[in-house]
Amino acid sequence: MDQGVLVDGGHALIDLLDADGTPPRAVVWIINNEADTRKLWVVPHKSVTDLREFYRRISTLVSAKRSAVHGLEASDVEMIKEDHPAITGLKFVARAPGKQVIQLTRGKFNGFFLPDSIILRMNL
Repeated sequence: MDQGVLVDGGHALIDLLDADGTPPRAVVWIINNEADTRKLWVVPHKSVTDLREFYRRISTLVSAKRSAVHGLEASDVEMIKEDHPAITGLKFVARAPGKQVIQLTRGKFNGFFLPDSIILRMNL
């Protein structure tokens, strides 16, 4: 999938979560071209602690605004905790409180290998 489409879809989800009153603290596309997989990692707002509630909310927002999210599917989104080794490393790489596009090429963060990634928000 085109990276511009990924960025637009991720930014649209950020907008939807912001408007929903649960702004995500970190949003990062993890792109593994070798395995042809893409996941949008989201560290949710501190008020969102229940995994099922998080996925229900994502599914509801994405379904209601299908055209706005540029092909993003709820199954593309994965809830990640703030203490994940990659997230704890990435928060020192970039501070991006709004909507950003910061591309990183393969790297190891706190012993966790990340393929290509695009930081859309990092507000931790």
